[in-house]
Amino acid sequence: AWVQNLPVSRRASLRYDQQKATWTLCAAQVQQGSSCLTAAGSGGTTPAAPMALTLQGQKVNPKLLLSCLPKRYQQALAPYDLRGSFAWKMAIRRAQGKSLSLEGKFALHEGTLAVGQLTRPIALPKLSGHLRVPSVQHLKTAQLGIAELTGTLADSELAGSLVVRNFDNPYLQCTARATAALATLAPLLTTPTIKEASGQLNWEGQLEANLQQLIRGAYNKEEVHLSGTLQAQAIQLKWGEAQLPCKELTGRLVLRNNVLLMKDCSGSLGSGRFVLIGTVNHLLPYLWGGTSRLGVEAKLYADHLDLDTLLPNTSPKPPGADASFDLPAQWTLKLDCDIKKLSFRRFQGKNVRGRVKLKEQKLVASNVQLGFAGGKVALNGTLDASQERLGLYTQGQLQGVQIARLFDALENFHQDFLVDRHLQGDMLADFAFTLQADRLWNFLWETLQADINARLKNG
Repeated sequence: AWVQNLPVSRRASLRYDQQKATWTLCAAQVQQGSSCLTAAGSGGTTPAAPMALTLQGQKVNPKLLLSCLPKRYQQALAPYDLRGSFAWKMAIRRAQGKSLSLEGKFALHEGTLAVGQLTRPIALPKLSGHLRVPSVQHLKTAQLGIAELTGTLADSELAGSLVVRNFDNPYLQCTARATAALATLAPLLTTPTIKEASGQLNWEGQLEANLQQLIRGAYNKEEVHLSGTLQAQAIQLKWGEAQLPCKELTGRLVLRNNVLLMKDCSGSLGSGRFVLIGTVNHLLPYLWGGTSRLGVEAKLYADHLDLDTLLPNTSPKPPGADASFDLPAQWTLKLDCDIKKLSFRRFQGKNVRGRVKLKEQKLVASNVQLGFAGGKVALNGTLDASQERLGLYTQGQLQGVQIARLFDALENFHQDFLVDRHLQGDMLADFAFTLQADRLWNFLWETLQADINARLKNG
């Protein structure tokens, strides 16, 4: 049935002993083009009789192998064009009264893999492995391994090995070393969030996982273990809705025991440079759709942080805009900040220091000190995104802040009776206020409530 639609040549010699109920196959051969399959061995005609059979393939076209797969697998592999020549040698044995066993090795020679998004194929100069099935009736003991795999695409390289054990409930173990040139791999970055990427990523790591859980994305802490090191060198890209330019991104990310360590990550975001160090907990459960919290503890040093470009959803939206601000419920954050300049709409702060925490969609700033409008500000505040409306709660002190610049930075509280051009002087004040906004950051000024104890100097 397999060869009925293929131009093949067949040659075989079979000896059969009726009295002993045995058969011997001598150098049977099926050939299609340059692909050749040979078989030789002997066995008995009863189900429990011993058997020994050797199958050998030479210069087998990968497309010929794919034609043997069920249609649904052929369709899944259609976007990929694997070329080269396969060779394998497989021993099929059965001892008296025992189950069949399989053992063999295979290799791909002069291999290439074409992927639809890439302009050139990936070269596969080395691919070799083995298959071992001690009993086809007990696939828990089966094992498939690729001892050596290398692939290259321009300046990008991949080398590694893998083993799949227990075909009833497959378990994967693999190691890999990769050098990725982002300019070469840019067509594979299908997300519109990242554009014009360049630079180099170096990865070396290990993965152990229950294969079915991994494919389904149903993460289980005991069944997925990923560790390794990712080194970024001179990364350049444009990121986010505003296509924020990110330049000279460097750093080292170490993944160990489900904890990501960020070491000396630095670069430029927009108009300012930054340095970020810290840890990320439960990264894999979050990326693979689990319910665990994504926990971040970090320290940030920055020259200039422009929240209007980093958080474009905080800018005023035209009528009908549907992009809304949100804080994911699964995120927890503890961030210590040291920022020379901070911008948000009309607000301009300098030498900002303090701690920011995020938990249960509540962003809390504590012990924040900054220079603003010619004076100093001390702040504690909360942004609550757990309800339908955003809630802002702030209390703090002002020392020597120019009142005209204060009104201007707060957009004159969206009233025109008393505005910045009417005012002059330096303010000292203790204050507390609450304010609500919709998810598009349109402030609902009718919800503003304030308790202010102020003194004006040279007003």
